[in-house]
Amino acid sequence: MSLSKPSSPDPVYTPGTARGAKLAALLVDEGTALVRKILEGEVQNMKPPSLRKQLGKHKKHLIGLRHLNPGQKRTLYPLNGDIPDTGQGFDISLLELLLKELCGNAPYSGPRNRLRQYRNNNYGHISSTDLSEGDFDRLWKELTDILVALGGDRDEILQRLNQSIDSEQEAMYFSLLEKLYKEEREVKHLLLAEGKSLRKGQEEVLDQGKSLLVGQETLLAQGVGLKVGQDQLLAQGASLTNQGDCLKRGQGHLLAKSESLKKGQETIVAQGESHKKMQEEILEELRKLPENIRDAQSPEVDSFQAENSSSTFRKGLGSAPDDVITCLKDLYATEYAHVRPLPWCEDLNLHLGEVYTNLQLQRRDGRGNFQDTGTIVSLSGIYNTREGKDNQGNVRSAVRKIRVEGDPGIGKSCSCQKLAYDWSRGKLERFKFVFFLEMRHLAGTVKDAIFEQLLPKDTKTTPDQLWSYIQKTKDDVLFILDGLDELSQADREVTDVVDLIQGKILRNCHVLVTSRPYQCVKDLEKCHEFYKILGYTKANSKEFIQKYFCQSPESASKLVELIKSNRNLSELVVNPLNNVLICVVWEDDNNKLPASKAELYGMIVLSVAKGFCTKKTLPMEGDKLPPSIEDALRDLGKLSWEGLEQEQLQFNIDEITRKYGTTADNMLNMGLLTRDYSFSRIKRICLFLPALLLYSPEHSLILVTATHCPLLSAAYAAMKLCVGRNSHPHAD
Repeated sequence: MSLSKPSSPDPVYTPGTARGAKLAALLVDEGTALVRKILEGEVQNMKPPSLRKQLGKHKKHLIGLRHLNPGQKRTLYPLNGDIPDTGQGFDISLLELLLKELCGNAPYSGPRNRLRQYRNNNYGHISSTDLSEGDFDRLWKELTDILVALGGDRDEILQRLNQSIDSEQEAMYFSLLEKLYKEEREVKHLLLAEGKSLRKGQEEVLDQGKSLLVGQETLLAQGVGLKVGQDQLLAQGASLTNQGDCLKRGQGHLLAKSESLKKGQETIVAQGESHKKMQEEILEELRKLPENIRDAQSPEVDSFQAENSSSTFRKGLGSAPDDVITCLKDLYATEYAHVRPLPWCEDLNLHLGEVYTNLQLQRRDGRGNFQDTGTIVSLSGIYNTREGKDNQGNVRSAVRKIRVEGDPGIGKSCSCQKLAYDWSRGKLERFKFVFFLEMRHLAGTVKDAIFEQLLPKDTKTTPDQLWSYIQKTKDDVLFILDGLDELSQADREVTDVVDLIQGKILRNCHVLVTSRPYQCVKDLEKCHEFYKILGYTKANSKEFIQKYFCQSPESASKLVELIKSNRNLSELVVNPLNNVLICVVWEDDNNKLPASKAELYGMIVLSVAKGFCTKKTLPMEGDKLPPSIEDALRDLGKLSWEGLEQEQLQFNIDEITRKYGTTADNMLNMGLLTRDYSFSRIKRICLFLPALLLYSPEHSLILVTATHCPLLSAAYAAMKLCVGRNSHPHAD
C-alpha cells in the first residue's frame, strides 16, 4: 500500500493515520539525518573541508542546474550572502543533489537509491494516509533495512516504533513530504518543457539543411548542363577551324563565347561547393546536439555518419590485436605467476609452478549426477577432450560454455589463474585471446571490464576496435569468468556478462565460469557441460606438503605421517586452503596440530593476534590476550556477522573507522582484514575479509570461511541471545 499527502487540509486523526505519520516521521527524520551525515563526511575529505567554501567554489555550476528549484537555490545562497556551513535544514532532495554534483562517487549509492525509490513508491500516488497494522509492519521493516544499510542504528529505530505521535506532528510530516513532492514535479515539468523546445529547434535546423541540400543539387545540375554546352561549342569550333581561313573570325567568336560559358560554369560550381561546406557545418552542429535529439536525424545524415565511422575503424584497427595479445601474455606471465593463499600472510607469496597441484574433477551428466572424468585432471584438459572439424578442416571444440563449481578454498581461482598462466607460456595454443575477469570487480559491460581489469591505460586499441575484432574471431576467444556468485545484484543489473554466458552475445566464443555449488543456477543453466572440483587426493596433499617444505624434507615427512594416521586431518586436507593452513600451523609449532576445523581456524586467529601483540609490545599473560585485542576481535565478529547478513566481504576503511571508533585501529592493523589484492587495475579504498571471524564470550576463537556460514550464523545468534538475557533477566 502506498502513501501520499493528506486528502484534505484537516485530516481526521485516527490510529491508521497515526501509523502513516509515524512512518513518514521515520523517513523524514532518520533518512534526512543519515544522508546529511554522508554528505558532511564527504565534505571533510575535500580540500578545503568546508561546506560553505565548497558551495562558494561551485556556486556558478550549482546555480546553473536546471533541476535545482528556486527554494533550494535560496537555501544554498540566501539574499543576505550568508552561505550555510552545515547541511542542517537541507531537505533530503537537496542533500542528494549535492552528493551527486559535489562528491562524484559518494558512498552508499545503493541504499540511497533504495531510499529514493521507497519515497517515490509510497508517497505522492494516492490520497489515503490511513495504514493497516499489516501494511505498517511491512513498510516499517522495509524502511528500517534501508536506514540500517545507510549506517543507521537499528536499536534507535526500534525505539521510535514505540513513541507516540500527535495530530500536529502528523500534519507537519505530511506537509513536508507534500512540499518535496510538489517541488520535484515542478522541476520535472520544467525539464520536459525545455526538451520540447530543443526538439522543435532541431526540427527547424533539419528543415533548413534539407532545403540547402535541394538547392545544392539544383546548382550542380545546372553546372553539368553548362559543361555539356561548352563541350558542344568546343567541338563546333574545332570543325570550323578545318573549313579554312574564311571561317576563322567566326571560330574566334565562338571560342570567346565558349570561354564566357566556362566562367559561368565555374561560378556555379563554386557556389555549389560553398553550399556543400555550409551543409557540412550544419551536420557538425547536429552531431553536437544531445543523444536523444540527434536520433531524429534524417536517413541521409545517418548514412553519412556510418560511412565516416566505418572508414575511421578500418584505418585504426591495423595490428592492434597483436598489441593486446602481447599485453595479456605479459600480465599473465608476471602478475599471475605467484599465489598468495593467505592474504593476511604478506610474506607467503609462492610461485604458481612450485605449489600448484592438479585437482580432481568430476563432470555432470545429463541427469545431473557427477561422474569421474578419468584422465582429465586440469582445466586446460577440458577443451582437449572433445574436438571436431569445421568445413575448412580446422580443429574446433564442440564444448563452448563450461561451468566449474566447488566449495570456497577448493582451488577454483588458483586453477583459473594457472589456465591463464599456461596460455601466456605457449600452452593452450587453441585460443588466440584468453580474458581472465574477476566477477567481484565487474561494474559494467564485458567490453569495458577487459580494459579496466587487464589492459594498460596507454593501449593503442580502443574498446570498440577490440570488440569488433572479437566478434569476427569468436571461436578463437576464451573468457575465464571467476566467481560469478561474487557478482553483486547491483552490478548484475548493468553488466552483460550473463548474456555472454548464455550465448546472447558472442555466441560462438568459449566461456569457462566458476561459482560455488548451488549458486547462480538459473544464469548457468545453458552451459554445455558442468564440472565439479573435489579437491586434493591423498597424493595431491602429500605432493603439496613436500613442495611447501622443500627446504625441510624431515618436517614434510613427519607431517604427512601424522595426517595419514589422523582421520579428521585427512578429511581437512581435501580442501587446499585447509592444507595451507595446516602447513602454516605446523611450521610455527611442530608439536601441535588441530583436531578439527574449528580448532584449526582458532589456532590461526590466535597466532595472528599474538603476533600483533608482540609487534606492538602489548603485555600478555600466557595465551590470554589483552582486553583491547579481545574487543577488536569481538568487533571483527560483529563485522563478519553483518557481512553474512548483507552478503558482503568488502568494507570501506572510512566506514569501519567511523563505526567502531576506538577498536578500529586494532581491527584494521591486526592482519585479519587485508587490502583486496586483485589483478584489476581498478583501485578501490576497501578492505577484504578473507575469512569470517567469530569471537565468543568464553574467549574461544573461530575463524570461519564462507563454507561454514550456517555455523557462524547459528553460533553468533546464540551468543547475542545469551548476552541479551544476561543484560535483561526478565526477558522471555
